[in-house]
Amino acid sequence: MAPPMLRCFTTGLSGGRGSRPLHGWLSHGDPMSTSVRSLRRVTHAFAVVALVAVAACHRTQPGTDLGEPDGSQEPATIEFTNESLSQADVFVIASGNDRRRIGTVFAGRTETLTIPRELAIRGSVTIVARLLARSRAPSTGSMAIGPGTRLSIRLPLDEKTLYVLPAR
Repeated sequence: MAPPMLRCFTTGLSGGRGSRPLHGWLSHGDPMSTSVRSLRRVTHAFAVVALVAVAACHRTQPGTDLGEPDGSQEPATIEFTNESLSQADVFVIASGNDRRRIGTVFAGRTETLTIPRELAIRGSVTIVARLLARSRAPSTGSMAIGPGTRLSIRLPLDEKTLYVLPAR
């Protein structure tokens, strides 16, 4: 007969020789089964906590879609409408004074300009229009932007400021 700690439940009522053990079921008082169950619970809890921590620490770039690989993201674009009577050279200024000309928009025209990806991923840019033969340079002020952002910027006839709206 097995020692009391290792005794299994049986299908028979008498627990004698003709009884068959139910496989996988240990006695309730077995300290080994209690510690194995506790260890399994702790292991599962640790695995769940680790997965949640990894998911929480994962950083996605602004404007990313989880289903798309990094190479297929759309560029950040602005639709610049020049309602003034002057030609406008359009610049984008990112943090760290990285200034780049992204295009020229003639008087009375609308052009779609692309913001370089390396500037768009910085998160904050300023758009400036330098007007031909004028001392004015209206700007948008600092605004949040990321890859895939589409904005509509309008330079009115008075040439004093730039108006920013989401693109249609």
